[in-house]
Amino acid sequence: MTESASGRARSKAFYTLILGCILLIFILAVFFFAPERLPEYQQKLLGIVSAFLASLFTYFLTGSIKITRIRTIFGEVKADATGGLAIFVLVLVLWFSPFAPIKTADGVATVRVTVLGSDKMPIEDTQVWSTVGGEAKKVVGGWELEFPIDKLPEDRKIAVYAAQKSAYLKGQCEIIVNEGKLTVASIQLERETSAQVKGTVSDTSGKTVEGASVNIIGSASSATTDAHGFFSLSSNAATGEEIRLRVSKTGFETLDQYHPAGDDAAYIVLRRKKR
Repeated sequence: MTESASGRARSKAFYTLILGCILLIFILAVFFFAPERLPEYQQKLLGIVSAFLASLFTYFLTGSIKITRIRTIFGEVKADATGGLAIFVLVLVLWFSPFAPIKTADGVATVRVTVLGSDKMPIEDTQVWSTVGGEAKKVVGGWELEFPIDKLPEDRKIAVYAAQKSAYLKGQCEIIVNEGKLTVASIQLERETSAQVKGTVSDTSGKTVEGASVNIIGSASSATTDAHGFFSLSSNAATGEEIRLRVSKTGFETLDQYHPAGDDAAYIVLRRKKR
């Protein structure tokens, strides 16, 4: 009898250790790898699994517990339950409460975006936004945007943008958002070259200069000023990026002048050559 009891005790200790390790691994996986939100059925299933593992571990560890008196609004209640059953109920109550470690994603769309640099590798120093708003949150390996389902268009198609302003890189992608599921997308950043450059050319007396040639050094873009001394041409650069303009006209000294590409107009003054 003693040997049999000793064997049962060893078996119980062994199973308790195994269940404890499984429960610990499960808890660590939930807190470190699970998303912040899951569809309701997945969240509930995860809660039931958590409660089941916790109850088994508690049962093997403590056996049974007796609660003889519980005062409720309906009067005094007597209960006799195993520790495992009590923990099962407590974990379920916690999991389905507002304090659950993972919330439900019903009514919320989540998009996870990975931003790739020119070397095709993920980069983090970027800005991410979408056509339907939503605050971008930094997560491991990228960014996440969350927004209510009712903000999505009927076809659930949205555009997501990313930019690295310090390097004049930008990119975008169009995606169809999945309801109740995580939507994954990637954006390849490319150098921005769409900005225009414009301005006027005049002489030192303030008179506009017609027919002046305006070139961007390092680019094939060029333009000629009109009767009002105005010019506009493609900069082959990003908005705010400094470019070098070269302006020339017969009878005037050639001028090189730096100016940021974009909407800000350049004002260029040419000096007449001395005879």
